Amino acid sequence: MPTSVFLARQPIYDNTLKTVAYEILFRTNGAANHFAGVRHERISAELMLNAQTLGMVNLSNGKPFFINGDRSLIEGEIPIAFEADKVVIEILEDLEADESLLMGCAQLKSKGFHLALDDVIEVDDRLVALLPYASYVKVDVQLATVEQLESISSHLKGSPVTLLAEKVETWADIEKCHDLGFSLFQGSALARPQLLEGQTISPSSLSSTSLMVKLSSEDVSISEVSDLVMADPPMSYRLLKIAADGTNHGMAREVRSIAEAISIIGLRRLKTWAILLSLSDSVTIPREQFTMALLRARLCENLALIEGLPIGQEAYTTGLVSYLDVLIGVPRHEIVAQLPLDVEVADALETYKGHLGQILKTAESIECGDLQLIQSDLSPSYVKDLNDAYLEAAAFADRVISNLLEDEDEEAVARPL
Repeated sequence: MPTSVFLARQPIYDNTLKTVAYEILFRTNGAANHFAGVRHERISAELMLNAQTLGMVNLSNGKPFFINGDRSLIEGEIPIAFEADKVVIEILEDLEADESLLMGCAQLKSKGFHLALDDVIEVDDRLVALLPYASYVKVDVQLATVEQLESISSHLKGSPVTLLAEKVETWADIEKCHDLGFSLFQGSALARPQLLEGQTISPSSLSSTSLMVKLSSEDVSISEVSDLVMADPPMSYRLLKIAADGTNHGMAREVRSIAEAISIIGLRRLKTWAILLSLSDSVTIPREQFTMALLRARLCENLALIEGLPIGQEAYTTGLVSYLDVLIGVPRHEIVAQLPLDVEVADALETYKGHLGQILKTAESIECGDLQLIQSDLSPSYVKDLNDAYLEAAAFADRVISNLLEDEDEEAVARPL
């Protein structure tokens, strides 16, 4: 079933009140525009996945963005899915500056990531220990006293660290911090967090784990990974969304197939996303919908073969994407607009144009049992070919689903309570 994902973003301003960055904030639902949950080890992973679903280019308008980093992210247990020059990792205030955290900070800095100390209110041993790794110090102006603000400002004077005043609620807060040397400002006096919502579908945990294992092999090929991804419609959708993010980072290339999307993303980046997906909660899709998505994709591939057209992968991708509106609950034209699809694939999905469009139209007609929608004078041999193509696609879909569900049942039985 489709599920809603939520994030919030809040602008960060400079001294001229120009937006220079955003903080991307984790949200569990749309009922309240604040994080009301308990921190856990998957928050960083879920935030990055939700950001990918909503599209980082749309979220940040091409500007740098700040995200909260829990211990697992800072210490390297969870990979960071964004480029180092685009993201600032905030070290949460409740993380103890022990040896493992400091080592994690050093590793991130060595890789080019910028770190921010979050919710600072005083000069203490923790601040002193973490300061060598920080590019920003975010000071909570609502909790810090005037004396503490002056002490922080004095301690950091002349250092390369940028002072950011957060939770500024009045113009008096802004003026006070400006006079003390703060150069960045964030808070309700300037803009409240904006709640953002999107729809997604999540791959099964087994598929995500299998992909991660496959990508760990030194001699893995794109075709092997492609086969695994194509067997899971939700994962295919996620992968195409990731490719869309990639094209917006300078790779202006349209996608004709799942294999081509993998080539654009690269196996290393795909491995990062596989790890994040395996850490996130999966959402169960009704078996019938899952089966129909795979059936249509395979049927389109088979129809391309019948017509003697060398576009089997493109046809499979067209069929798969054409069913995402059912899985996600978002109109097809909106899905097409979000994905970096080749013009021929996009035209086929929206207007049934070209060879791919005719293949899709034929597949949908076969599904509803009305071959008259295709052509009234079909030869018996051609009708038999269409029937065989459908039966093979149905068997393929059932086989994939049965194997997947069987493996998941075995995994559930083997998993200790």
